[in-house]
Amino acid sequence: RTASGALVATTRFPYFAAHLSRDGGRTWDPPVIVDYATWANQQALEAEPDVVVVTYMGEIKFDPGDADSRIARLRVTDEGISLDH
Repeated sequence: RTASGALVATTRFPYFAAHLSRDGGRTWDPPVIVDYATWANQQALEAEPDVVVVTYMGEIKFDPGDADSRIARLRVTDEGISLDH
């Protein structure tokens, strides 16, 4: 849960996306596409109130050792989740 009580979940298929629930997970907003990475293996934490930082793996080029690491900042607002660039 974020400071405002929202739940943020990430999924990786068919694209890496973030989902927001304001009612304890009973309903979810439509996904916000974060990236088109084919892998993910994401980790998330709330870095400051209502700002979630997600680290994840990007593309696997030839073998698992070739995957790149990526990071995204997601901001929970009254309108939903936005990518914080």
